[in-house]
Amino acid sequence: RPIQHLTWQRTITDQAFNIARKLSSQAAFTSAYQVVNNYSNPGPTTLREWLLLCTFPNTGDNGLNIDFIDADPSKTITETALRPRASEFTNGVSWKRYPVPVSSDYVNLEDATACGPLDNRITYAFGYVYSPVAVSGQLRLGSNDGIKAYVNGTEKLNIHLHRAAARDQNIVPIDLVAGINTILLKIEDVTGAWGFYARLTKTDGSPLFDTITSSDSG
Repeated sequence: RPIQHLTWQRTITDQAFNIARKLSSQAAFTSAYQVVNNYSNPGPTTLREWLLLCTFPNTGDNGLNIDFIDADPSKTITETALRPRASEFTNGVSWKRYPVPVSSDYVNLEDATACGPLDNRITYAFGYVYSPVAVSGQLRLGSNDGIKAYVNGTEKLNIHLHRAAARDQNIVPIDLVAGINTILLKIEDVTGAWGFYARLTKTDGSPLFDTITSSDSG
């Protein structure tokens, strides 16, 4: 089966997802979601459910190096320890659910439903990934401009540069655990276009089967 993309089933309560997240069980996790299989091109490996935290200043083009999560005085977490939920506040900013349009595999952060047409900003994108077994694979990224990536709290990529986004500009080897995994992206922008591509594959670049991707979007 291709990757199964999941969207929040709003008839399920927040408590159901809380239990699923604590148990990290496939049965509890999938019972809180409605499966939506998307076989259309572009490919089925695209991560289509994100939580966005928009936005923070990219002062002096140095925002990629600043942990805006750690700067929140109300919390004792950092970029490496996030497990956010939709509408939850971090450093005075609310996480918002962003489903990638089915007609595209590009997350356009300048879209009004994402972060909006802004310059010199930083945003975070967070997603949950469920794997029924431990598996090695690849996180394939493209970004405008630079990007930092964490998988299960471990930094896997940190690249500061100014470029146009394209698919698979950076291919990062990853190891998913059996159960719920986390992916956190941090994307910088100076001027102009702003966004990213993100997909999961096997180590040979083929689709990663039986992996469930979702956002906590109660």
